[in-house]
Amino acid sequence: MKTLKYIALAALTLSFAACEQEDINPAVQGDPDAVKINATIGAMQTRVAYSGDNGVTNFVNGDAIKVVNLMRTSKNEATYTTTDGTNWTTTDAMVWNSSSKNHFQAYYPVAVYSSYDTFTIPTDQSDATKLASADWMTASTGEIDKPGNGVLDLSFQHRLAKVTVNLTFGSQYPEGCQYVSDFTFYTNEETQQAITPLANSETSYTAILRPGEYADESYFIFLTMDDIEEHYVLGKTTTSAINLDAGKHYTFTLKVGKDVVSIDEVTVADWEEEEIDGGVAEEVTPTIDLSKYTDGETVNIAEDCRVIGDGNEYHLTLNVTDDAKVTFAAGASGVKLAAPITVADGKTLTLTIRDNVEHIVNGGISLGNGSNVIIEGERNKENNKLTVTGTDGNAGIGANNGVTAGDITISNARVEATGSSTSDESIDLVCGAGIGTSNGSMGNILIENSIIVAEGGYYEYETPAPAIGMGEKNGIMGDITIVDSEITATNNGEGFASVIGAIDNDGIGTMGDIVITNCELNLTMVITEADWYGAFIGPGLGGSSTQFNMGKIIFTDMTKEELDEMIATWNFPEDFAEFGKYAIGLGYLGIYHETQTYEGIWVSDGADGLVRIDDGYGYHDPE
Repeated sequence: MKTLKYIALAALTLSFAACEQEDINPAVQGDPDAVKINATIGAMQTRVAYSGDNGVTNFVNGDAIKVVNLMRTSKNEATYTTTDGTNWTTTDAMVWNSSSKNHFQAYYPVAVYSSYDTFTIPTDQSDATKLASADWMTASTGEIDKPGNGVLDLSFQHRLAKVTVNLTFGSQYPEGCQYVSDFTFYTNEETQQAITPLANSETSYTAILRPGEYADESYFIFLTMDDIEEHYVLGKTTTSAINLDAGKHYTFTLKVGKDVVSIDEVTVADWEEEEIDGGVAEEVTPTIDLSKYTDGETVNIAEDCRVIGDGNEYHLTLNVTDDAKVTFAAGASGVKLAAPITVADGKTLTLTIRDNVEHIVNGGISLGNGSNVIIEGERNKENNKLTVTGTDGNAGIGANNGVTAGDITISNARVEATGSSTSDESIDLVCGAGIGTSNGSMGNILIENSIIVAEGGYYEYETPAPAIGMGEKNGIMGDITIVDSEITATNNGEGFASVIGAIDNDGIGTMGDIVITNCELNLTMVITEADWYGAFIGPGLGGSSTQFNMGKIIFTDMTKEELDEMIATWNFPEDFAEFGKYAIGLGYLGIYHETQTYEGIWVSDGADGLVRIDDGYGYHDPE
């Protein structure tokens, strides 16, 4: 087994080759002000360069450093190259200021991606030479006078961090079954770069990485076992973080198991390998790479995992069979599904949206009996978005097919959700809400600190659904609570349903309160050939067989005057005054059917209390 070791080196001395060498630039050879160099690598003395199979050398044949005198405009820079790690030559002319100050800066390596101030880390560090090219070092003198011997002393410092990972294996991977087919480091930049490391052995890897702390939920390591089982190590979670310092060498012991990979031990040393105390622990989760499945498959998810996409759309159903935290993360691009995510009865899916790209589910998120979905994201990142569209009469996100689901929670996320309708006239036509139900019942909807764009399903005049709420006329739903959020919601087609609330055309249903706090509501009712309308918020339209009961509609932090200002911004159909009734509350026919009830519209009284403002049927009569 080939093993490459790091050994501490003594200080390096770099000097000009003898003046009698014929290839020396004559301008340098005879100039008494020519700059001679003595360079060391500070306190961190191990240079990342290799010679032979087992040893580490100083600089090697072909290595070069660039030196610049900032206080000259000519003969002010030179590149020095070594052939043996000790003697250095240059064909450039660089001289001292004898009667004024000098300020030198120097850097290694000399490359298009390197300078004294900036450095782009090479992503391929897979052999000794490539690893050495990632070891960015700089030196600076400040303002100095020319010394009597004409020798410039430079002390180089490592600007990056070196990381070595040594693998151990759990009992799930016995001898002979410990094949790591892929090992990748990630940088800690906002747009993370994948780094291919040097393989010291079959179980040890080294790379040069940028200093600093890894961001929340960022990657640190990706590895694949036997070309099948993929795992990520997180750089930062809610409990711990990896923070790399320049000039340090970090050695991680990573224990790999079937279901979990954890960092067992960390040692931190200067580049001269002197160990100090330190330690963190992180878990990783398996990764589902959509490109490795065949269209039409059902992918069962029974544990925490990551799903990555490559920009292509995959006809794969993700079936959550147990409580699971699932992260949609960018591979080459966002996740794109052309089939639903289903959540088994009694289970909870926590779906995290990250990596500042759009993730798409063109099949909806369908809950089972007693199951829940929690959607989390990064609202402050404009491109970090989940777009969900229901199919075949289902809700975009919610309860379908006669089930009684649990709760929907959307927190700190950007979500676009669109309901759908059945299009086969031979079956009972149903439509789903963007967020809520279709032909099912459910618990509560909570939206907090989020930006939501929602649209209800619609098929001609048959049971159009609200954007957020109950899309089934005979269902049961808990409360809808919206806090600190921006909501853009649209109800399409005939106006039977409310935009936020329920559909009430000749149905029997029960719904809890609608509670809105510190929100911006942009509501639109789009009508094609209407002859009556429901409300924008509330039970919606009445009917001869309507038996619907709903709780309060509460604006906790808004006065009546402020509510009026908000209602004035909503997009009303031109004939709403003729065929509508109330902006909030009961729909056009609702006042004629005593079996349809709700508990009134309430706003803040300015003193931590609430006051009812409706006339018993609704608020804001356009007539």
